[in-house]
Amino acid sequence: MGQMDSQIFRAKGTPKTMILELDEDEDLFESLRTGMMQHNLERATVESMEGTLKNASVNYMLGSQYKYEEMPTVLVRKAHGKYELMGKQKQLHGNLHAIIDLRGENMTVTVGKGKATAGFKIRLSFIEITPIA
Repeated sequence: MGQMDSQIFRAKGTPKTMILELDEDEDLFESLRTGMMQHNLERATVESMEGTLKNASVNYMLGSQYKYEEMPTVLVRKAHGKYELMGKQKQLHGNLHAIIDLRGENMTVTVGKGKATAGFKIRLSFIEITPIA
């Protein structure tokens, strides 16, 4: 490995929070991407979600079996995920884990797709970088 010049990072990182409120039938992941692009965020963490998704697909483990389900509606109780916009086309990369109500029981799943019902909320956190003079 070659020699690398040292650099001094002259900026301040401030933790911030943003809430996206989705309209009926808005795509979950496209809304995340659009919200991040509109606020010039390269990275963001989903801290929570409130509401019901419809036309959702989820993956989960049940014992030693891998399960995939498409669900007409699913109540999201908790959620967490990390996302990044990458490439020239600002594609959304990351994963979303949620605790949902699956036939009356709480189940941890990975969300693959979903559309919002009216008022669905996504709480994002990110670090705002401000140069120091």
